[in-house]
Amino acid sequence: MLVTSKKVRAAALVLTLCWMAVLFAFSAQNGTASSGTSRGAIVAVLRALPWFGSLPEAQIVSIAAAIGAVVRKCAHFAGYLLLGVFVAPAAASWSRRWQSCAGLSLGVCALYAVSDELHQYFVPGRSCELRDVLIDTAGAAVGVGLVLTVILLRRKKESSRSA
Repeated sequence: MLVTSKKVRAAALVLTLCWMAVLFAFSAQNGTASSGTSRGAIVAVLRALPWFGSLPEAQIVSIAAAIGAVVRKCAHFAGYLLLGVFVAPAAASWSRRWQSCAGLSLGVCALYAVSDELHQYFVPGRSCELRDVLIDTAGAAVGVGLVLTVILLRRKKESSRSA
């Protein structure tokens, strides 16, 4: 599995640390700010969609409130999917086997998800929820799986060329 390029390793580590900082910043928002960020993003997307954009503002805000919880959980999943995408190449630069690379990547992401939820416990208006850790870890698993699949397919293609 070893990704030998030092540039890939460095880029993956920088992206990982930057994305962890973004996740930390979102978790540091108090409950009111976090809800406002989510609601604002949902309203902006709804306004941009042709079939919602012509609705009255009050109706758009009402729709945003109704789908807010689902969108927030999807954002958890997507945020950690990206973390998995960034962590996996870094892990692949240290690990020779895909199994250990997957385990290391998923372990790092899961531990970060736990620390993220513990951090939220101390933020006013936020909570620490096991469900969010599970959603985050599932997203990370998909991200890690995507990266490892690409790496394995590239290796297979390279080995068939040299054979």
